[in-house]
Amino acid sequence: MVSCLMVAALVLASCAPAAPPEEEAAPVEKEEAIVTPEEEVVTEEEEVVTEEEEVVLVVEIRGSPEFTRQTEKALSLLQNKAPDAFLKVQYFIGIIEQGEHSGMWAYEDPPRYEVSDMTAFYSVTWYAGTIAHDATHSQLYHEYLIQHGNPVPQDVWGGTKVELFCILYQINVMKSIDAPQFEIDYLISLDGKYYDIDGDGDLDWDDYYGRDW
Repeated sequence: MVSCLMVAALVLASCAPAAPPEEEAAPVEKEEAIVTPEEEVVTEEEEVVTEEEEVVLVVEIRGSPEFTRQTEKALSLLQNKAPDAFLKVQYFIGIIEQGEHSGMWAYEDPPRYEVSDMTAFYSVTWYAGTIAHDATHSQLYHEYLIQHGNPVPQDVWGGTKVELFCILYQINVMKSIDAPQFEIDYLISLDGKYYDIDGDGDLDWDDYYGRDW
């Protein structure tokens, strides 16, 4: 599941919000996956070819072949339409990995964005926006770490104010990549408290395991 799970009780993965209600979306169907016992991994030496230009990935992708293809599409979209966001991702996310829940494990080396299928396959635009969102969480963590060292307080890179800050960045990226307006409107409607699943005012393991995205 997650390496470093026992780092500390309150050092958890910050996250982008869940996608809009499913009935509002025009979801992209998953492609037929080749059955294989091994995960497909894309490393920085491999090149991803898009219709517009070649994309050389620094980020390592871990997951099924269909997850890898969807992630490549999302990263290509960022590179072609939101290059500043794409550059941020290259700096502050080292691994994008398929998982049960979505969250940014910024304190791992390299920083890892865990992504559930609910997030990755909702739409390419939504997925791309969440990558930019969680790269911002990682950026906040690492900028504090460089300036002040450990420990990095949770409220530096997580919590309601930080979520609203990351959502604002995500909205700007979504506009740049021509995301559907309902996805943007959904982000605008959020209050930044979606991370607190159990409503007890903090971010803990109950919240992480309670995410259905």
